[in-house]
Amino acid sequence: LRLWLIVLALFSSPIQLFFGYVEMYPPFVIAGFLYLIASFKTLRERRRLWLPVALFVVAVYTHIQAMLFAPSLLYLVAQRASKNRAAVERYAWPTLTMLTVAAMAVE
Repeated sequence: LRLWLIVLALFSSPIQLFFGYVEMYPPFVIAGFLYLIASFKTLRERRRLWLPVALFVVAVYTHIQAMLFAPSLLYLVAQRASKNRAAVERYAWPTLTMLTVAAMAVE
């Protein structure tokens, strides 16, 4: 997980924003990465949802583009709330894909 996050951080396109780009995206990038880390830990270690939800709110506050994380937050909530995990995994990916495409179409 750490290696994947380091590679993602070093080779992602937002890294260019730290080198003098005019707009102010670094708070959004940091909040987004922290949200992803907290989400992975919540799924793997069965932690509480308050940290990913709080980081999602901070990410949306820093930039509206963070709304693209909403399907992953819905998946986290469904994963924690559902007793039938197989049903969640079967229907979650098509639903999340449709929500993500719809969110991108809105922008």
